[in-house]
Amino acid sequence: MYNKIKCFQDDCREVYRSYTDSSLDVLRGSHLAITGGSGFVGSWVSEMVSLLNDEFKFDMRLTLLVRDGEKFQQEKAHLSKRADIKLQQVDVRDSFEVGHDVNYLIHAASTPSGQAEASRPFDSMRIIADGTANALEAVENCSDFRLFVNLSSAFCAHEAQNSYVMAKRYGEVLVSAARSQKRLPTINVRPYAFIGPYLSLKAPFALNNFIRDALQQSSIRILGDGRSIRSYLYGADAAMWLLRLLALGESSKTYSLGSSKGVYLSALAEEVASNFSPVPDIQLQRQQSFLRGVEELVADTTQIEKEIGVKEVISLQASVKKTINWWQHGK
Repeated sequence: MYNKIKCFQDDCREVYRSYTDSSLDVLRGSHLAITGGSGFVGSWVSEMVSLLNDEFKFDMRLTLLVRDGEKFQQEKAHLSKRADIKLQQVDVRDSFEVGHDVNYLIHAASTPSGQAEASRPFDSMRIIADGTANALEAVENCSDFRLFVNLSSAFCAHEAQNSYVMAKRYGEVLVSAARSQKRLPTINVRPYAFIGPYLSLKAPFALNNFIRDALQQSSIRILGDGRSIRSYLYGADAAMWLLRLLALGESSKTYSLGSSKGVYLSALAEEVASNFSPVPDIQLQRQQSFLRGVEELVADTTQIEKEIGVKEVISLQASVKKTINWWQHGK
């Protein structure tokens, strides 16, 4: 029988035990706040910290800043009931406060959906611009604040141009300005695509669409000719990379957060299809997507591997299977 909590624990344990150094020890006893705490990143960091506290006595505390606390409690009761996790309901577009004892903040609140960017560009840009400013101001009065991690966008390193990317670039500049003027220790992190349980199938991106099509027993549809290249980092790996950035990240720097192992969308569709019986057909649909013009979106992890000592533990094949199993049996 599928046990989703055990699966989270097993994944986080496998990733944590693959590292033999003690770099994370600096996080013991610390207080971490995460905006967008109910999203993919916040949920996976919560799973990793829960394991570190339960099995390795890290004694960390988490404050998850979420827009809908009741929804989080319903969907992730095993996290919301924990004594080491506190929910704080906020809308990041409005000014908010965090505890004075917060040591780290991961700013992960945004609207990554291209659909939202296209239909509500003003709202999307406000969440990014105002949310980043409010998050920076929230940590100004913390007594022992160590690092502000701004989750920006991989598109900032590419030529994609739309209101979402422009707002993310503005957010990066705002973070740099806060470091200069307010003397806050900050880094910008550019996340690429993720994979794993908690992956939303509503976002209009390739992998999400492939899994949704297959779950609905439909043909898997590829927008384009299938030769675009993407990369995907598993949730437990992403959580570990972020925790290592908290411990080892150097203020003022920008890091890429994602897999360096690219895959053709045609091959990705085949990998997804292989997990279903009967195997769904794959169809090419030559129309433009949100990421039009970006043929290859793969992280350059040279810097983060060298400076932060990260690695990919969960393979793409295993990641796809785990994600599908979660949607079929665990969610």
